[in-house]
Amino acid sequence: HWENPRRCSGGNVLAQLVDKVDRDGHGNEAGPGYNILWLNQMVNIASVLDGYTGYAGADLYKNPKFLKMFSAMYPLYMASRYTAQIGDSGATGNTGFVGSAMNTTLGFMKTGDPKLAQAAYLINGNSTQGLRADIFTKDPERVAQDIEKIIKEQGPLNLTSNMLAGYGFTALRDGEMSEEDDTQRDFWMYFGRTNGHGHLDAANLGIHAFGLDLAPDLGYPEQTGVTPNRMQWVRNTISHNSVVVNTRGQDEAYDARPIHFDDTEEVKLFDVQFDNAYTEADIYRRGLVMVKVDDTVSYGVDFFRVRGGNDHIYSFHAQSDEISETTG
Repeated sequence: HWENPRRCSGGNVLAQLVDKVDRDGHGNEAGPGYNILWLNQMVNIASVLDGYTGYAGADLYKNPKFLKMFSAMYPLYMASRYTAQIGDSGATGNTGFVGSAMNTTLGFMKTGDPKLAQAAYLINGNSTQGLRADIFTKDPERVAQDIEKIIKEQGPLNLTSNMLAGYGFTALRDGEMSEEDDTQRDFWMYFGRTNGHGHLDAANLGIHAFGLDLAPDLGYPEQTGVTPNRMQWVRNTISHNSVVVNTRGQDEAYDARPIHFDDTEEVKLFDVQFDNAYTEADIYRRGLVMVKVDDTVSYGVDFFRVRGGNDHIYSFHAQSDEISETTG
């Protein structure tokens, strides 16, 4: 914090955790690749102040908001191969996980949360090789044995449907991965902020099945700044799986209201109203119902309600070499 005369405020760390980090552990960015920087940088502060008692609140490992940041990313992992593509993060259809295996291991050590152990194992290539604590920890390789034990007793990370109302993300999941078969499939939707490193992608829908990202986002732009490709296509609403009103991109907003969420064996659903996606649309609402056919197949029914404006384009981009159009 710079003023005249200059002074150092100490970074105002605790206020940032309270005011800027949401209850799901994400910072004030849209893209996971940017939000993970919050944890990666704060870990350095936390390591220096670990166990420090000279100032109340200085030990970040006693701060529940900071600890929540360790578990912010794995709810975005899809089909055991992908991180949900949101905003300026990732590339079209690419695999991989946003997050550090070592920091996730550290989170497991500090919280004992078995899901962090499973997430670290997944990020590390379904292996504990190389996972360890730092040189100041007695028996630093013990944590790898602890993670191995959890994997043997509870199995690998198997995420169920979730609703992250703080960050603005929801996913309906079914199926599982085994040595014999992979039946994982999902539908997910983003309803968080669309400014900063976000795209104008309110209500953007994603799909994974058969080990593939079937409706990938364009991800990080080829060129940053205000280049036409970024502003008119990559960041614009039309390149996302959403609805365009009045042939223009959505308003920058991060104000949506989850209305329904349910996760049962046969039927799962989410339903979210976006109050500020378009000033001319008083209803801009998307709900999806996922229905189980059998252990390997589910189908989704997409309900997109729009009231307001005079031109509406339902835009969808899937991995296919054929282009089809539906009218009427």
